[in-house]
Amino acid sequence: MRVLIIGLVALLVLLVAIFWKSVPLEGAEGIKNELQALEMSGAQKWAPESFSEAQQAVEKALAEFKKQDDRIPVFRSLGQLDDDVSAARELMTKTVEAVSKAKEARAAEILKEIAVIEEGLGKAFEMLKQAPKEGSDRPLHTIRGDLESIGRTVGDLRSKVERGEVPEETPDFAGMSEQVKNLSDKIPEEFEKMKASAGQCS
Repeated sequence: MRVLIIGLVALLVLLVAIFWKSVPLEGAEGIKNELQALEMSGAQKWAPESFSEAQQAVEKALAEFKKQDDRIPVFRSLGQLDDDVSAARELMTKTVEAVSKAKEARAAEILKEIAVIEEGLGKAFEMLKQAPKEGSDRPLHTIRGDLESIGRTVGDLRSKVERGEVPEETPDFAGMSEQVKNLSDKIPEEFEKMKASAGQCS
């Protein structure tokens, strides 16, 4: 009888070990993939503190996965694991939000810088329309070409930002503004040269 009881207990333990809720190992792959997606989105650069916290939480959850996976199913305790996974996912969600806010703020800064340059370009092109009829306008072609090149650069950047493609590195806006100013300052000088040249030829 005693042997029978022992046998039944052993069988019961075996059945429990087989059919007991096992650790969902695919869940470990899931949070690892989510963290990798965050990393690929540039979270380390856009929201370094939030990403670091999420990374630590994921590492803790993965360690708990490993701990529970090493145990016999009947002795596993999934409460802490569920808490760790939930905490990791919550921090990753916060990181996504932090990245989004950081990109929105940077996009606003870039568009503001572009607007300043575009304003300067607009004034310069308006000045070029006032070019005198007499004299050689070849120097003005060079100035116009340089201004158009700057315009294409900031125009392409504006299009990317407005599509949600916020670059981590941007052109030297201050340098571009200074270049536009210098080119604009040359326009009246070239006008005077054109008039003087026309006067000499007449």
